[in-house]
Amino acid sequence: MNILHIALASAFTEGMTYQENFLIEQNLIDGHNVTIITDCHKFVNGKMVICEEEYSKMRNGATLIRLPYDRIINSFVSGKVRKSSKLKNIIELIRPDVILFHGLASWELYTVADYKQKNPSIKLYADSHADYYTSATNWLSKYLLHGFFYRKIIKDCLFYIDKIFYISVNCRVVLKDLYKVPEKRMEFLPLGGIILDNNIKEKNNKLIRRKLNLTNDDIFLVHAGKLDKNKKTIQLLNEFSKVKSDKLKLGVIGSVSEDIKETFYNCIKSDQRITYLGWKSSDEITNYLNACDIYIQPGKVSALAANAICAGAAVILNDVPDYKPFVINNGWLIKETAEIIKILECIKDDREKIQRMKVQSIAIAKKYLDYNLISQRLYF
Repeated sequence: MNILHIALASAFTEGMTYQENFLIEQNLIDGHNVTIITDCHKFVNGKMVICEEEYSKMRNGATLIRLPYDRIINSFVSGKVRKSSKLKNIIELIRPDVILFHGLASWELYTVADYKQKNPSIKLYADSHADYYTSATNWLSKYLLHGFFYRKIIKDCLFYIDKIFYISVNCRVVLKDLYKVPEKRMEFLPLGGIILDNNIKEKNNKLIRRKLNLTNDDIFLVHAGKLDKNKKTIQLLNEFSKVKSDKLKLGVIGSVSEDIKETFYNCIKSDQRITYLGWKSSDEITNYLNACDIYIQPGKVSALAANAICAGAAVILNDVPDYKPFVINNGWLIKETAEIIKILECIKDDREKIQRMKVQSIAIAKKYLDYNLISQRLYF
């Protein structure tokens, strides 16, 4: 089949650990022709940059097309409307059997709905990544942009969409409350990950632990993502440093935001057990997650939590509804960062408990989060 991913507000970047990357890889493994059409933004060393219009083949064989937004008033408004006049002709040239439109909030939903109307045999799916953590954070955004403009687009196109997926519990709330999508039209499609072969995992584990001079007794924790106030990175570093055990080691991965940079580096310098590993590619992050015992993310919801569970790590995560289905005897959900101290005190000498949790993470991943299974829902 020809599978077309359209992600006009994703800053799609080859080699990242986002949903589009994983789904494209799995679609290719499943034997399909895959194209992604995205915007003219991408990440370079953890920072989003503007890039040129593009038509190319990625290393994995998928086709990458970057399209600019039509200019509407200014770049800010253009980035909210997300209209690209070139999309229509490109879709007609590709002749997809399946379209997955990533992010309902776009003018170009009209274009794919029109294509579905003219080609009713194709499958048109759309997903929503909008949640109240990062979207509709002020009156204008909530009631004018999301509650009126995007809602009108979605209402007009809803009839032609076969399924609307939400990637988290909070995204479901936005679909229901702001966009007024009926419950019966929604399905849960969680952010997942790739479960590697045990031999590959063991090889990665040995390489990383040797690189970091970790012993078999050391308990290796990883904290990763965009390191800012929302991730509660500074609170995590402070709580970790209060637990005095040479067995506990923490690796921190990601780009550091300016608002915490000075404090962040002071925390790193003050505790030799903490290593800042810098920004890493998708494959490198996967290697570190495979090598870690516990993935710790006390702040904002992150797709890396699902990646970590698929890698077989125990988890310490923020106690929010989005995580509850995936933390069952494989870690801890915490309301306050102070709880980290008690958890680390309890497990610093209990590797067997951690190992049981790691086994449970793999079981949960195989049941809910494996993109090998998730991708099958796009084919029927």
